[in-house]
Parts: sequence; structure tokens; C-alpha cells
Amino acid sequence: MKNHSKADSRHGRVIDFHTHFHLQWHELTGKARHHSNRADPLGAALRWLVWRQFEALRYRYIISRKSLLEAPAERIISRIIRSLAPEAGFNLIARMDKAGVSHAVVLALPPVVSNESVLEECGGSDRLIPFISPRCDLPPEPQIERLLVAGGRGIKLHPVVQNLRVDGDYVTRVAQMAAGRKLPLVIHAGGSGRLFGMAGDHRTEPFEFARLASRVPEASIVVSHAGLWEYPEIIEAICPYRNLFLDISLQSPEAIRFIADRIPLNRILLGSDSPVGNVAIILEHIALAGLSKNESSAICWENAAMLLGLS
Repeated sequence: MKNHSKADSRHGRVIDFHTHFHLQWHELTGKARHHSNRADPLGAALRWLVWRQFEALRYRYIISRKSLLEAPAERIISRIIRSLAPEAGFNLIARMDKAGVSHAVVLALPPVVSNESVLEECGGSDRLIPFISPRCDLPPEPQIERLLVAGGRGIKLHPVVQNLRVDGDYVTRVAQMAAGRKLPLVIHAGGSGRLFGMAGDHRTEPFEFARLASRVPEASIVVSHAGLWEYPEIIEAICPYRNLFLDISLQSPEAIRFIADRIPLNRILLGSDSPVGNVAIILEHIALAGLSKNESSAICWENAAMLLGLS
């Protein structure tokens, strides 16, 4: 590893629990509108004008769940997401080195990110930890068995893109498999289908995570992004359930402090949503949230290492 001194001096070892590469959003054309593998000049311009401003504002949201501004903001974010060029594992490792990140969880999401590409690229580095994702038009059990044998070390589901209910039968079966193998299950939370060119009425509901946690209490379930701008509702719903964890990708210092004041520290994980989000910014936000060195170490390393079985 190299160039780790900056992050190591502030946080110690660092695990990014939410990253991607090989994003191929045009593969959603059978389900979603407006996705294409052609260059999108408007999306690139929005990335420079809007997303950079969002980063400068330290991921502070001006929208809330089902507010009037949510729909137009999601359409803008959708164009920005789709403008990102597909990346390979070495791009992610370069960002990790720059920010001082020792390990990263890499999430598959067929057809946007294939299981095969994640397993192949992670297989060449002990720093990249592959999480696989079953196709939801097929029974999950045989797929998950095969993909875990091939090297998967956790499971990812995206209820919005994959058209699933968090508390539905399919996700419950996946959670039971994850629990039986003592592997973490990562589930997207926050925003509507508009973020991905889909209908705005399709979204996760905070109470669904609570129902899933109560149905499969032995499963370790990670709620992605802490729900984005829905984090107050997510926190209220999941707080009593010790098997529900949060990654704080795309959250501001104030949101991280809000979460840390309400959820036990051992249930909070660092995440970036790279390449959409920036892990260096999240590391700064953890420092700005006023957490102690021990609290920061728990979020940046210890909690994730426990879920992943790292020493």
C-alpha cells in the first residue's frame, strides 16, 4: 500500500464499504428510460456544475423525502450518474491509495455491474472485497451458492433497480442465505426510481427495513447511504434493530453527527459510493462531525472489519 499517511494519521485503517466499478447504465434500457451508452454532454456539464457544488456544500441536501424539489433533483442526479465513464479496478485502487483507504467492498448489480466483472477484478487484489448480487428473475439460492463459491464475500440488493420490496419474499430468502453463511447483506435505501430513469413511485420505505430485520434477526443488513436525504426517517425506523447497520456514503458532517447521536457507533460504516461519491470527502466529514478518535476508528475500520471477518 502507498500514500496512506494522511488518512492513517487521522483515522487509522480505513475500509470503504460501498464502491462500484464497470457501471453500465445503458444495460437498463429494457426497464428504464433515457439510458444510453452514448456520451451525454448535458450530464457531463451537470457533473461539473451541480455535483461539484454539492461536494463543495459537503453533501448537504436541500431536498427531503417526497418534497416538491425531490423529482427535479433526482432527474438531475440521474443525468450525472449516467455521465460517469465505466471504470476498472485499478481506477478504484488509485482513489483508495490517494485517500489512504486500505480495503474496499465492491458491489455487483446486474445488469449494471456484472457479478463476473466484480469477481474477476477483485480476484486480483486482496484489498478489493467482492459482493455479489442475484438476478431477481431467477431463484436466488442456486445463484448465490454458485457466486459465493466463485469468491463472493457478501451480497448486494438494489430494490429500486431490481424491482423488489425490502420486506418481500425474495429479499427475505436472500437475507436468510446471508445469515446462514454469516455474510453481510447490503441493501440500497433512499430516493425513487427517477434516480435510475424509472418511475418515481417505486422506492424503498423505511419501515420495510424494520420488518426485514425482525423477520431475519440473525442477518447483518447494511442500509446503503443511510437513506440519502431520507436519513431522518430511516434512523427512526431502524434504531431498535441491532442487526441493521448504516453506511454513511453521501452524507454531510451534520448528518453523520445526527446519525451517531441516535444509532450505536458499532452499527455505522464508512462508505463512499465511489465513483459517484468521493471517499476523501467522507473522511473529512467524519473528522468535521466532532467524533472522537475511537469513534472515528470504529466507523472507518472496526465495524466493517467485524462484518467482513478481517483481523
